[in-house]
Amino acid sequence: MEAVALKKNEGTNLEGEASTPKVPYLIFSQKERLFAVAAEFIHEILLMPRYTPVPRMPDYTRGVINLRGKILQLVDLRVRLHLTSSLKEIDDLINILNQRQEEHATWVNELESCVKENRPFTLQRDPTQCTFGKWLDSFNTENRLLKRQLKKMNAPHKRIHDLANDVFSEIEKGRSDKAFELINEKRTTDLNEVNRLFEECRQTTKSTHRELAVVVQCRREWVALSADSVVAMERVSQEQFDPLPSFSGMEDIDFVERIIKFGPNQQIAFVIRVDDLLPKIEEDTEIE
Repeated sequence: MEAVALKKNEGTNLEGEASTPKVPYLIFSQKERLFAVAAEFIHEILLMPRYTPVPRMPDYTRGVINLRGKILQLVDLRVRLHLTSSLKEIDDLINILNQRQEEHATWVNELESCVKENRPFTLQRDPTQCTFGKWLDSFNTENRLLKRQLKKMNAPHKRIHDLANDVFSEIEKGRSDKAFELINEKRTTDLNEVNRLFEECRQTTKSTHRELAVVVQCRREWVALSADSVVAMERVSQEQFDPLPSFSGMEDIDFVERIIKFGPNQQIAFVIRVDDLLPKIEEDTEIE
């Protein structure tokens, strides 16, 4: 059988014909979506370093980082892609936890006031139907530690809501002193436990937030891009590229115009044109 002559970096397809060269692309995630940058533009990847905010910059610029003496712009790539910043997601989650914690302290106080003032208690008694219960049922996270801590809340949270029935059962029996005892006991036990778990969830949310900084060459300067996580380094042939689908949600992003399909499950990653990532406002500086 006659051998097929191949150029460097070329392969063959099943018919023995030369296939297009494969080019390495870094695949990384941003808010449950995958994106790709050609490896030739990547300088290095590191855990997100400390950064210094800079006033009067575009909303996608978090600030600058000092990378071994070089000052680099730090771009929140999610914001540049019109996605929610991971920093805002963290702040929003912490605010939700604060609100739900405060609501349960208010719930116990209102129960006590109703007993003292002999008026109906109208707040939710079903733990699955209160605001926190509904949120807890719908909330999803890949953070396993946070998931375990939230699960620990189920039992004390249910006991807090059961308190209303127990309290009014004692009132019906004419034992108001016992009703107040139950409320005070619940404050020092289950409510304290729920408060402790809320604080653990806040600390976990902050401490386990680990972004990466991908340092890339954007035209003639180095820029650091935020990334949720690195998925793979894939070698991609021209046949794996497709135009940007009309339903992708990336139609308004001018530096994303095509996708690649990779892996046995044909996952989709949006290809970022690094040179067009930032507006050309002024002349770029030469890379040293």
